[in-house]
Amino acid sequence: MAHCYDIVWTDGQSARKVTPDAIASQGWRLNTGRVDPLECNRLWMQHLLDRCNKLAAAASQRKKPSGAPLAQHQRKPLASESKPVIDSTRPVSAQARLLLAHAVPGIAFSVLVEHKKLSVAWLDGPAEITVESALAPLVAQGSIKSASIRRGANLPLVQAAIDHVLGKLWGDENSSGAQADRMRLTPEDFQRNLLATAVTPPACAMGAVPYNTLIRCVIDRWDDCLSRFVDTPRTRYLIQERAFLFPLGDDLESGAFRSLIYQSTNAREDAKNFVNTLSSADRQRG
Repeated sequence: MAHCYDIVWTDGQSARKVTPDAIASQGWRLNTGRVDPLECNRLWMQHLLDRCNKLAAAASQRKKPSGAPLAQHQRKPLASESKPVIDSTRPVSAQARLLLAHAVPGIAFSVLVEHKKLSVAWLDGPAEITVESALAPLVAQGSIKSASIRRGANLPLVQAAIDHVLGKLWGDENSSGAQADRMRLTPEDFQRNLLATAVTPPACAMGAVPYNTLIRCVIDRWDDCLSRFVDTPRTRYLIQERAFLFPLGDDLESGAFRSLIYQSTNAREDAKNFVNTLSSADRQRG
């Protein structure tokens, strides 16, 4: 069996179970000298501790959303590559909204500026890398020191991501194994970060890994405006995960995923209509 490597990068990201062939295909090189196994274990444990600390810090700073909820989006084509003229005398939030409206028209964004830190949130819509690129001029001209980009996912998109993962894992999303996993992998639990202990079977091609990692990889790579999977900085080091989740290539996998979103949306609409019908019948009997 070929050796596999767990890699920790200088920017804090990591890649698990990377084969030498995958390393060579990316143009990376392995050092010829051996490193003390104790030092390797120390680096890996430090990486895990850093991740735990970051998650804890993010959880402590999480606040309930205020104001009106984000509106449902409509898929519209992306704007041209040309950038709009920015009036630096206007508030930074207004400048940000102008850039976003030009880059991805028709998407509702929540924009907040506080102490030169820009926070932008939205549901589904474009991948985060598209929004980061659109807001880059504000950082370049010094209008803001940093930008916090956060995309949320509606339940149909999360359900489609779960179905995509189960289809790759079990070979058939309707198999008994996939159906059993679907009962414990709900979109609601994923959004509440309650799937931390759910892992894939050890016999899986990926080995025992958190379902969260695979589901998040699918969601992060899906651009709802382009209606296809795209490369993103957050998933660039997930070599094995990407090979497992998108073996047919992004074009073919995107077509199949569009069908999953359609099925998920229709299933939720059917369930909602069924509940409304029952409620109406109960009121009439009452």
